[in-house]
Amino acid sequence: DGRVAMGYQTTASGSESTATGYKTTASGSKSTAMGSMTTASGSDSTATGYKTTASGSSSIAMCASTTASGPSSTAMGYKTTASGSDSTAMGSMTTASGGKSTAMGYKTKAESMAETVVGQYNALGTSADAWWATTDAAFRVGIGTSEKDRKDALTVYKDGRVAMGHTTVYKDGRVAMGYQTTASGSESTATGYKTSASG
Repeated sequence: DGRVAMGYQTTASGSESTATGYKTTASGSKSTAMGSMTTASGSDSTATGYKTTASGSSSIAMCASTTASGPSSTAMGYKTTASGSDSTAMGSMTTASGGKSTAMGYKTKAESMAETVVGQYNALGTSADAWWATTDAAFRVGIGTSEKDRKDALTVYKDGRVAMGHTTVYKDGRVAMGYQTTASGSESTATGYKTSASG
């Protein structure tokens, strides 16, 4: 049935699967597991490196302790997780859970559909996961320092808004700069501390 197992305590149980190296397991149909203690359980999945897991169909997990559980997902680096469909996680301890999302850097999280996050410890927003929501971010640059201090230097939202630190520029010409400022009037500008421009 085309199964191939080579190395020490390797297991190729899926049809047309391949397992090579040390204690690797290829249980998915046409799956491939290589390296040390890797597992490829999804159909057409590939797991390489050290203790990686590719459980989603057509998923790829590589490097060390990465997990690709979403269909057609890719996880690479160290302890990264790609659980959204068609998602990509790379770097160190990043998570891409939104469909078609990408998380790069250190401890970044891409939770909404088609969201891309770079940097470290980005701010977390509303998760739409499988559908497009204009209130969600399309792109974030994280500059946080810990789980309790998640923040962004730049956020581009799916409705066209751009936020830079405490400044938000809207696609209809409104500008809000400062802390908790609100510019709701057409082409209005609000600056300072808790100011509002509604006219």
